[in-house]
Amino acid sequence: MAASAGGKTDSQPPNFSMGGGAPEGPYDFAGDGLMDSDDALTAEFRHRLGLLPDEEEGLTEAFKQRIGLASDGECSRDLSEVTMPADIEREETITKFRFSNFAKSRFQPEIGACSFYKEPLKGPVLVATSKKTDIERAASVAISLAIKRFCKDVTVPDIAPSAYANGASVISVVFNTLDGLSRRLQKNLSISSPSFSSSSSSPLFPTSSGKTPGPQDATDKMQKKYSIKKLFRTKSSKSQDESSNDPGSGLARSVSRSNSTSGEDVLDLGTIVANVPTTDLDLVQFIVGHGILRKDLRDEIYCQLCCQVTKNPSPDSAKKGWMLHALCTSCFMPSEEMLRYYFSFLSEILNDNKDYASFAKRMLHRTSSCGLRFHPPTWLEFQAAKIRKHIMIPVSLPNGRVVSVECDSAMTASEMCHKISTTVKLRDQFGFAIYIVIMNKVSSLGNGSDHVMDAIAECEQLMRCYGKREEQSPWQLFFRKELFTPWHDAENDAVATDLIYQQIVRSVLSEEYRLRSEDEMARFLARRWYIEQGQELVASRLQSMLTEYLPRSYLSSSSSSSRDGGAWAQAIAAAFNALEFPAGKKSKEETKGMIVDTAQRKWPLQFSALFEAYRVGGPLLPKNQVVLAVNCRGVFLLDEPYRILAALHYYEIVDVVFRAARSDRGPSFGVVTIRGDEMTFVSPNAETIAKLLTAFLDGLRRRSRWAVSIQDFVLEDHTRNASGMFHIVQGDVLELLDETQQKQLKEDWMYGRCERTGAVGSFPFDCVYIFPTCEKPPPDFLAMFKVMSSADVSTLPRKRGAVVIAKETIGRHAGHGIASAI
Repeated sequence: MAASAGGKTDSQPPNFSMGGGAPEGPYDFAGDGLMDSDDALTAEFRHRLGLLPDEEEGLTEAFKQRIGLASDGECSRDLSEVTMPADIEREETITKFRFSNFAKSRFQPEIGACSFYKEPLKGPVLVATSKKTDIERAASVAISLAIKRFCKDVTVPDIAPSAYANGASVISVVFNTLDGLSRRLQKNLSISSPSFSSSSSSPLFPTSSGKTPGPQDATDKMQKKYSIKKLFRTKSSKSQDESSNDPGSGLARSVSRSNSTSGEDVLDLGTIVANVPTTDLDLVQFIVGHGILRKDLRDEIYCQLCCQVTKNPSPDSAKKGWMLHALCTSCFMPSEEMLRYYFSFLSEILNDNKDYASFAKRMLHRTSSCGLRFHPPTWLEFQAAKIRKHIMIPVSLPNGRVVSVECDSAMTASEMCHKISTTVKLRDQFGFAIYIVIMNKVSSLGNGSDHVMDAIAECEQLMRCYGKREEQSPWQLFFRKELFTPWHDAENDAVATDLIYQQIVRSVLSEEYRLRSEDEMARFLARRWYIEQGQELVASRLQSMLTEYLPRSYLSSSSSSSRDGGAWAQAIAAAFNALEFPAGKKSKEETKGMIVDTAQRKWPLQFSALFEAYRVGGPLLPKNQVVLAVNCRGVFLLDEPYRILAALHYYEIVDVVFRAARSDRGPSFGVVTIRGDEMTFVSPNAETIAKLLTAFLDGLRRRSRWAVSIQDFVLEDHTRNASGMFHIVQGDVLELLDETQQKQLKEDWMYGRCERTGAVGSFPFDCVYIFPTCEKPPPDFLAMFKVMSSADVSTLPRKRGAVVIAKETIGRHAGHGIASAI
């Protein structure tokens, strides 16, 4: 992975080798599942994409960013506890909030003014920190020692503390130490900032307690709010025994060992100081890690850094202190009380370190906008901070193109997706996501607020468990289609369709996406040949190119295929002729669109957004902790890896209810079904899941062509010469027709055909239940409405559907539900 620091300067930025270069081949993704730019989505295009104006108004900016419909590339979420005041850049604000005044009123008397001190501190700088617990006071001493070691103001020991043996990461050691001391010294003490456990749901940091988690435990162990599930899995299925021998599980063992050495029987306050590391990157992560994990230490860290760079007689020491300023502002904010004073401090720097101060101010704005980091800086960020530049990260697209994206420490997956979309002129951004791959493991970052550098940090920590250095981490980033809207139309965006088509082609070749039969494979390859090679198929040329078209297992000597190379060429040629490609009756773009539209229904699990959840109510499942796969067909409840426990299609779902967190459990949502069941799940992503499902359900109802009568209704028609009557009874299936054909349709009335009688007529909106679906539900499901009691049907929501059906809508979606094999 090659990455470089870059910026708009005359000097050539250095390259940072990440040990890899361009992607070496197709990766199996089946195991998992901005700064400024013009918005390419016009109102007309958004309408065609699927969100009508009133639908879009009900969505938060965070959710619109998650699904790729943000109004711009900037993060505008409420993930940061401290926001930048509007007046912070004004001269009068900078003059009023001078840092010297803050130091006079809040520094301890023995510290005095803000100034460099040569030896490590023996207590906190701030009076407020000194009034905290013994843990904060001991941590402030350890942080001071770490700063002095990093700045080379004191001698650094040659031997690292034993806590970092066996590949334990710095953040895990810091967390285990603080957490163990908290439980021992003050049982009622809680870490007010997001704890390290909030990101420990990744298998890179598995729990080793062995107990069955409850709903609150499950919530604590899952991902942060608005975050798509980040779950590293191996690309090939392994048995439990094989997985236990995987070196990748070494990090789990190192965390377990770290846990065992941080038990209450061996911990004391001196452990914090004893665990101060010795290498530069570890020291940075030690200092920043305390700020991420302990909100009460953030101001203390910033004040110690201000002292470090004020009147420092050593330019080298001061420069290293400014590097720490840049790295801390990239990960967490000072308190609201201190923010204006600290910004004033940065604004008053006029010496050679002015560039560092400007960099730190810029990162304060970015961190305030994009939220707190969950991991300390990576090796890559550390290198970029030395020269105060952004980082150029290569991201591979499905068509083989590699796009270099300018990143900073605060960049989120949403911002990266937006930048890539702008670069390649992608209008239909919905459902495209960032994936990270490392050593046969893959994880989706989604298109939300997860920080890209946090994912890279997890990869670097994985390297430590292998006994390798962080800079040797061979991670790679990919931009892929993750999720379709249920009403996806390949004609909307040719760029998006081509990217998805290329993803399908590569995934079929790598056998990530599998076809059911050899005949189906032959038809797929015939279509691919037509798209890429044209109307002429020469058998000899095709046979020579089979290795580029057929998965390797189909041609291997151990293959179960009954065909050799010659037979495969003949089968593909026969399918090519049968599909009438030589006559050119269908364009290449139409054929490509058909493959894309079919793929979402053929491989729903491969095109799913994955979330962790814990069942707390409703019908029993084989296990309570599940993975929710939301896709174009519905909600699938999975056990890892990809074992379906239950499935709820959209036509079965009546409503989705979100419930905020309460004292005994985290945020939750309930899925109410036609049968009256309500399945309730706790998830840190509960609000995002509820909004996503609600948007899909409402959008499907608005576009649905299918409804069922929930009460008897008779309409006598006296408008014709001969009297007529339109009669429906409970359980009648109705196909909704274009309302414009019925010119005198009353308000709140609908127009459709009764399948039982074949009659066409108008009926009140309240008489029917509109299915949220693009396909006709199965007969056994529809039959249920004939026997439902009046009390049951009265609870069904009366949500308007056909109001948005117009000629162009009917035409675009008329093909839904028609089976077409690839």
